[in-house]
Parts: sequence; C-alpha cells; structure tokens
Amino acid sequence: MTQYVYKKKFLPAGVSIFISIVFVDNDIVSFDR
Repeated sequence: MTQYVYKKKFLPAGVSIFISIVFVDNDIVSFDR
C-alpha cells in the first residue's frame, strides 16, 4: 500500500487513476486469497 501511495504521488493524475484501478484489482485478488 505504501508503494501505491508513493507511485500515485509522483505520477500525473490520469496515470495515477489508471494505476489505482490496477492496484485495486490486485488488492481484491490478494484479499480473495
């Protein structure tokens, strides 16, 4: 989660939104396991 915040902080808004969608998907998969 720290890495997610770090990346989001240093990326443009559009890219960070895309990254957040990908990371949320990964979080759901992780929680599912």
